[in-house]
Amino acid sequence: MARLFSRMIRAAKLDPELYEEVEADVSAFSEALVIVALSGVATMAGLTGRLNLRELISGLVLGILAWSGWSALAFLAPVRKVQLAFSRQRQPGAAMIDGRDEVLGSAESE
Repeated sequence: MARLFSRMIRAAKLDPELYEEVEADVSAFSEALVIVALSGVATMAGLTGRLNLRELISGLVLGILAWSGWSALAFLAPVRKVQLAFSRQRQPGAAMIDGRDEVLGSAESE
């Protein structure tokens, strides 16, 4: 528990060494899940002004679902962008120039 609290404080301070440490630590997922659950409960308590069993469960479920959704989006968005870039490069006459898709011969000269 002391390690979790220490990591929370270091993350709040944006300690760059912590992020390298967490990246290498395979057990950090469970710690992250605990933080997300606590965050969800705190959010629900702040929104409703009370904390009973229904709000506790709602906060846990919604917090974990939101975290899962944002994590999936953060993982899949760059992957999809790379896939689109490769598929467009294979089209005849297409080129990637400075990160923009342009068809050869259609760019206006400056």
